[in-house]
Amino acid sequence: MNNSDQKPVQSLTALVSASMQVTAKLAQTVAEAATGESQEKQTGETSLQEIIRYGSTAAGGILALSFSALKQGMGAREPKEGPIGQPPLPTVISGQEIRIPLSIDNPNLDEVMELQPTLVSLKGSGSSETYKPKISFEPDTLSIAAHDFEKLVVIVKTDKRAKAGQWVCAFNFGDAQSGENEFRFEVIAQEV
Repeated sequence: MNNSDQKPVQSLTALVSASMQVTAKLAQTVAEAATGESQEKQTGETSLQEIIRYGSTAAGGILALSFSALKQGMGAREPKEGPIGQPPLPTVISGQEIRIPLSIDNPNLDEVMELQPTLVSLKGSGSSETYKPKISFEPDTLSIAAHDFEKLVVIVKTDKRAKAGQWVCAFNFGDAQSGENEFRFEVIAQEV
């Protein structure tokens, strides 16, 4: 190949390189806008590597913004924090019900477990015997195959006159050997 044949190749290579650099800079700008953070060039990174890194950073930032907007658009409210290090508490508005799904597993390798969830106690800061939440379980009896699990749904029904407060529900599986299991939930007073 003579010198005149190499000029178009060199020009094309320079054009592609410049285009990649512009695209990398554009991707960097989009990533910074999507995350609100400065995005610095990494030492030794090629333009293609920058495009990929900035692009994935931008996509993550846009996804986070989308979830935030979706959450606000649906009128969701931030759940109240549970005790330190604990997940937020399930909440129910007085006069309504909430269904809390639990996964119950059978660690036995060869025995089927027959379990009947039974309410042991229900204590709360909004405690009033008259308007105390009603607790039920679905299904009434669980039959769990060896090394398997089943879903148990705890249904909390509240009276519209129930007072706001946090509750602790303790239950077992029909015998003292199964031990007590508990979960917490919060009742929010119905706005009038």
